[in-house]
Amino acid sequence: MKDKHEEKRVQGEIRFIYVLAIVIILTVIIFVLLLRPRPKPVVNIPPVADFTWSVDSLTGDNVEPQENEVVQFIDNSYDPDGHIVSWLWDFGDNTRSTEQNPTHRYLRDGEYT
Repeated sequence: MKDKHEEKRVQGEIRFIYVLAIVIILTVIIFVLLLRPRPKPVVNIPPVADFTWSVDSLTGDNVEPQENEVVQFIDNSYDPDGHIVSWLWDFGDNTRSTEQNPTHRYLRDGEYT
C-alpha cells in the first residue's frame, strides 16, 4: 500500500508532465506561427490617364472644336500593373460619362477642365 507522501508525489509528477506538455505544445505553435512565410504586401501602381480627341470638321485654321460640335474622346490610358476596369470622364460642364471612348457635345464655346 502506498503512503500519502508517495501518492502526493505521483500526483505532483503527473501535474508537472501535463504543464510541461502544454508548454511544449504552445512553444511549437508560437514557432510555427513566427517562422511561416509572410505574404508580401501588394503595391498597386496607379493607372496613367491619357486621351486624345477628334472632331470631323477640323480643317484649315480650325484647330479647336466649335460650339455644338460632337467631340470624340479616345482613351489611351493604361495601368502599369494590371488593367483598367472602369472610366469616369468629367467634361467640365457638369456632364460625365463612364464609357471608355465617349462622345460629347459642348453647347457653349469656352475652356473646360
